[in-house]
Amino acid sequence: MSFMPMVLFLLGVIILIGAWRLGNPSNTSPELIAALKGVAGVKREISYIRTELRETEARIEEHEKLIQEREVLNQKTAELVQTENEQIKETITNIKTQEYMQKQSFAPWVEERQVQPYELQVEKDAEKEAEVESENPPKSNPRVFPDKYRWVIELHEQGWSTLEIAGHLAISQDAVNMILKTYPRGGQI
Repeated sequence: MSFMPMVLFLLGVIILIGAWRLGNPSNTSPELIAALKGVAGVKREISYIRTELRETEARIEEHEKLIQEREVLNQKTAELVQTENEQIKETITNIKTQEYMQKQSFAPWVEERQVQPYELQVEKDAEKEAEVESENPPKSNPRVFPDKYRWVIELHEQGWSTLEIAGHLAISQDAVNMILKTYPRGGQI
């Protein structure tokens, strides 16, 4: 594109010089004048297109800079989100650890009550059941509870709180509350 205006300008100059040599410059032909006007118009169009091209290139550079800045911002945002997620995970781990430690802190207090270990209590429960079965024949549809249900009920009857029972038997407080709500008052264990 840079050669075209120069070529056209030189062509116009050569034609003017040729017209001047061939005849009187005042008597130049209308075709030659029209050709020169056309060359001048083409030159104006080319210079206009050049300025438009420069402006467009400047806009493209600005857009490329904006795209690069956005990519950098997106990267920084992704890094911030990742660090926040890691902090949240760490916080959750700390909370779970604290909850576990709180549950473990009830263990010495429970031991002060001098409760027998679970296995010994199961053996005693089996002995009691054998005595009860020998004294009372089994009913047609006796209600049988799992060992942990019986433990929950017995500890509750001894005056333990749901938190203490849950900590001692390693079950949730909700499970303890559910067992206590479903246990019929005055019923057999």
